[in-house]
Amino acid sequence: LLMNLKARRLLQSGLSKENIAGAIAIGSEAINLYPDQAWGHVTIAFALRTKLRFGWADNPKDDLERAISHAQKAVSLAPDNYVAHFALGRVRMQQGNQTSAIGAFETALSLNPSSADALNALAQSYFYIGQNERALEALAESARIDPLPGFIHPWMSAWTLWQDQRCDDALNSFSRIAAPPPPAHKLLAVIHVCRGEVEKASDALAAFLSSEPDWTASRERELHADQWIAEGALARWIDDLSAAGLPG
Repeated sequence: LLMNLKARRLLQSGLSKENIAGAIAIGSEAINLYPDQAWGHVTIAFALRTKLRFGWADNPKDDLERAISHAQKAVSLAPDNYVAHFALGRVRMQQGNQTSAIGAFETALSLNPSSADALNALAQSYFYIGQNERALEALAESARIDPLPGFIHPWMSAWTLWQDQRCDDALNSFSRIAAPPPPAHKLLAVIHVCRGEVEKASDALAAFLSSEPDWTASRERELHADQWIAEGALARWIDDLSAAGLPG
C-alpha cells in the first residue's frame, strides 16, 4: 500500500513521461516484493492508462493489453478493494468500453461511496458517451465529498460544460485549476474558440505545443477515437483546435 501511495504521489506531482516511468518501476518492484498483493498491479494499470491517455505510448496496443491484464489481476487478488475496480474502470474506459467502465466504477463506489476519484472517473465515462447531465451530477457529488480537489475535477467539469455548449461556465470551471498541466491547455483553447476569442485560443494552444511541438490534429483524433462517441463532439473538438492553430 505504501508503495502504491508513493507511486500515486509521483503521478499527482505532475503529468510527465518521467513520472509515469517512475510509477511503473515502483509497481514492478511492489509485484516482485509482494506478489500476493494487488497494489503493484493497480499502480501499473493506472500508470499505463495515464500514458495512453496523453498519447505517450510507443506501442499503444501492447500497453493497453498490459493495463487490462494488471487491472484484472488486481481485481482477482483483491475483489473487495475499491481501488482495484477503479483501476479496471480506467483501463476499460481507455479501451473504449464505457459500459464496462461504468460498471467497474459503480462497483468501486458500492465498496467506497466516498471516493471522489471514482466519481470523477464515472463522470468521464458519461461524458464520453454524451450523457452530460449524468456526468455533471457525478461531478457535483464528487465536489460535495471533496470540496478542495486537485486539477482533475475542474478539468473534467470544464470539459463537460464545453461539450454541453456552456462555454462561459466552462471557462469559470477551468479557472479553478491552479496550475494547469500542458495537456489541459487544449481544453482552454477550445473554450476560447467557443467564446469567439480566437487570439486567446491560439495563445492557449501555444502553451500546449511548447511541450508537444510535433502534435497534430491527426494524433489528437487518434487519441480519442475509440473512447469519445458522443455525437459530433470529437469532430467539434478537432475543428476548434484547428481553428486555434493546431496543424493537421
